[in-house]
Amino acid sequence: MFMGSEKRRGQRDEFDKHKNAALAHLATTPIKSGNYQPLVTILLWWLGARVKPPHFQSFAANILTSGGYFAMVWGILMWFILFSPRGASGLAVLQLSVLVGLIYGVIMALYYRRSARKHNLPDWHSLRVQKQESNK
Repeated sequence: MFMGSEKRRGQRDEFDKHKNAALAHLATTPIKSGNYQPLVTILLWWLGARVKPPHFQSFAANILTSGGYFAMVWGILMWFILFSPRGASGLAVLQLSVLVGLIYGVIMALYYRRSARKHNLPDWHSLRVQKQESNK
């Protein structure tokens, strides 16, 4: 094994414990699972990214994840459906996609912030993480 891989595995295990505790806590609220496990978050987890569920992310992180994902999808769709057939420049579409993604990201970050407060969700570091016993 490479040096430091044990430390990374420990960090991954610790993150997974927090993530599972957060998801278990969110499951006890009336929030729908599609709201606390949006497609972009599931995709990032699948890719190995250590991304907190949106209700536990910072405002800026929610803007980047929600807005970035939306900007890419919206920009690609609009390019093929609307802008390319009309001869719009790629730079103009890129700028518009960033603006639309930023607006969407701010709206979603506000939603997640409000929802977390409404449901009295604890801070990420205050989550009760169950200790897993090992038979080593």
